[in-house]
This record gives sequence, structure tokens and C-alpha cells, in this order.
Amino acid sequence: EDERAAFNYERGQNWFLAGQHYQRCQRQQKAIELLQKVPADSEDHFAAIGLIAEILVAAHRIDLAIRKLAACLSKSELSTATIALFYEWGRLLLQTQHHAEAATVFGRIVDFDLAYRDAADQLRLAEGGPAAATEEPLVLDQPADQTIVTEMEGFGSLESLSLFAELSLDELRRFHSLSRPLQVS
Repeated sequence: EDERAAFNYERGQNWFLAGQHYQRCQRQQKAIELLQKVPADSEDHFAAIGLIAEILVAAHRIDLAIRKLAACLSKSELSTATIALFYEWGRLLLQTQHHAEAATVFGRIVDFDLAYRDAADQLRLAEGGPAAATEEPLVLDQPADQTIVTEMEGFGSLESLSLFAELSLDELRRFHSLSRPLQVS
């Protein structure tokens, strides 16, 4: 069924959906070929780049994934639409021991959104190299009647579903708030 959908989307020149369906059919080369055709001004462009990077990482071609992300993101503004790709780029740079480049990427993320995932921790790790991982976390004093919420209950499960993979963080938060059960008093 995905094969037929991929073929039809390709005939209709919907490169993103065709590539996505070919990827599901394990036709990775064809998926990459079509995903690269998604125009830079398309709303699907960043999702296509993310999927290409995901395919390359799964094929153990992290170097190519980094090159693809760098080519796309080095000339892009950091925004809610691109922050997940920037994070992945930084994570891959850190994984391949490119600490200076990872620090630059995570620095941009932290400047844009201090609370984005664990970007601040990743920045500290990238700036200090491997030794920074042993550093104690910063503990801030807080009033006794307040609690710090690190993750909304159920939010992580929403974020991990492929159905929601293309949504921005703000869109996921809005959906999560709408989907919470009503509390009747």
C-alpha cells in the first residue's frame, strides 16, 4: 500500500510524501532522491531534510547526515520550525567529537530557547569536551510552594509518535493541552 501511495505521490510531484512513503517501504535511496527535490521554499523542506538525515544516520552515514544538515541549516534562521533539526545537528556533531561546532549549534539553540530539551547541558558538554559530563548540575533555590515541571505528563509520548513528528513544539503543546482529560469538580 505504501509502495502504491509512493508511486502516486511521485507522479503527482509531491516529493515529500512520495519520499516519506518510499522510506516506509525501505527504499531509502529512492526516498532520499525524492526528498532532495522538495523546494527550499516548501513548508515540507525542513521535514524532508530531517528525514534525509534520519535515513543517513540509520545507514551509519553520520558524516553525510551532518553535511546535509549543515548545508541546509547554516543559511537558515533558528525558529520553532527548525529548532529540532538544529538540535539533531548539534547532537550528531557532539557524537562525532566535533565539540567546537556542536558548541556553536547548541549555543544558538540556547540563545533562542533556553529550556529546549537538554540543549543547555549539551552546550556545557560541547564546551568542556568529555570532562564536562562529570560536572554537577546547577541547582537553583526555589520557594517551597512552587515546583519545577520538567516535562508535561504524557507530552513525551505525543512527541514520539510519528503522527506528531512534523509538528512544532508549540503545536505539540497546544495539542497536548487540548487532549488532556477534563477535570470535573
